[in-house]
This record gives sequence, structure tokens and C-alpha cells, in this order.
Amino acid sequence: MQNRSILLLLLVLMIGTEPASGAFEYPSGSVKSFAKAGCVNLHKPSPLDLYIDPALRILGKIGVDLSLSRLYNMSDFQLVSGAASLDRKTFSLTVGSTQLTGSDYYWERSYLLAASVGLPYRLRVGASANYLRVEYAGGYSSLGLTALNLGVAWHAHETVALGVVARNVNRPQYTSGSQSLPLTSEISVSYIFSDAFSFFLTQHLEEKVRDRFFVGQEVNVSKEFSLNLGLATEPTEISGGFSLGVGSLIFDYGFRDNVYLGGTHRFGLRYTR
Repeated sequence: MQNRSILLLLLVLMIGTEPASGAFEYPSGSVKSFAKAGCVNLHKPSPLDLYIDPALRILGKIGVDLSLSRLYNMSDFQLVSGAASLDRKTFSLTVGSTQLTGSDYYWERSYLLAASVGLPYRLRVGASANYLRVEYAGGYSSLGLTALNLGVAWHAHETVALGVVARNVNRPQYTSGSQSLPLTSEISVSYIFSDAFSFFLTQHLEEKVRDRFFVGQEVNVSKEFSLNLGLATEPTEISGGFSLGVGSLIFDYGFRDNVYLGGTHRFGLRYTR
């Protein structure tokens, strides 16, 4: 109970100031990306990865992605996420929702709407709106805001892809006069060495915060089974997991160990057609 109270206090302080940028950060994106320290496979993203970069395009015409997370060992909070994508080659649309549960005193929900269009020279641009609403003090107080994000993806080669994203470009605020959410950006590279091995690198930039670097690896043991590994800096996080496919369904598991908060687990289920 004491641990839960401590985390609740952290969450409320986050609302009053700004999102945690180092020691405390909600898992975002798919479980597969989470297991690679937050690095997205730009060649094979899933619907939840549109939370990271709205310019990404899923494989297949329809995709559904669900995940459940235990929010570190210090709390009973859980994060439930889901997203669905519809792709028509030159245009794609994604909707998603995330809910933080586990407390009668604080809850948080976010709703995502993302769209992207294909351009010549293997370019793709996208934009998303992420509405965030929080309630605390037993539901007596609530705050909400809408953050706008922009992204660009370039498939320079069949084996190389680049992605750039800028988040909170409208500098959203919970209340008039309060501190706005920081402008953040990421530069990502995906490189496929072979059918069995891929490498990923992401640089995370944020105002008034030291740059973070994410390094990820994906090893395809077989057509149905793959391993994911990752390392993040500032703070140091080690992550890993696996993906197991059964027909059109894919089960994902990811684990991340944070030097400040301990470990957190994520479970996911994906469907693509």
C-alpha cells in the first residue's frame, strides 16, 4: 500500500509539472518494440507502434494489437493498450486507446488517431492526435489535453529504413498557464542484415533532458519464433523478449529492467490479415 501511495504521488507530480523523462516513463508502442528498448522495426511495425511514429505502415490490410503491462514492481498499476490499423497502400488509418488501471484514486486514459500517406521516392508522412485525460482525488478532479505528433519514414533500401518523429508539436497544456508538455523527437534506423538478424538504433531528444539512445536486436530463430533484445541509456535499461506466431496470431512477451524502478513485464497479442 505504501508503494502504491508513493507511485500515486509521482503520477500527480507529473501532472503538475511535466511527464517523467528519465526514471519514470510509461511503456509505449508494441510489446515487440518494448522488448527492443523502444526501437521499432520500421519494416514490420504493428498498430501500437503508431503511438511512437504515425508515419509507419503495418504489414497487411488489417492489423489489431493488444497489450497488458505490469507497471514496475513498485506498484499495482497496470497499463492496458489496444490499437487497430486499416491500410490501403497509399493511405492508412489507426485508432488506439490506453488505460492505466489499479487505483481508485487515479486513472488515466488516452485515445489515438493516426493517419499517413505514401509519397514518391519511398517516403511516407503521417500525423496523429493523442487525447490524454486523467482523473485523481477519487474522481473529483480531472484534466485533459490533446497532443499533436508528426512523423516521416523513408525506406531508402529493402534493408534500410529511416524514421523521424516530433511529438507535442502544439505544446499542449493541462491548464491555462501551466507548463506545457516538452517537445520531443526521435531519429530511428532499421537495418536488416539477413533473414535471421536485424539491428535497430534510436536517438531520443527532449527539451532540458539528456539525450537517450536505444539499441535493439531481433533474431529470427524460425518463421514462427523470434527473439528481441535491447539496451537503453539515461537511465540504463536492459530489455528482452520473444514473439511466437500461430497462424495469423502472434503472441509477444517483453521484459524491461530499470535501474531505478526494477522490472516490468508486458504481454501482447497481434493479428494481421
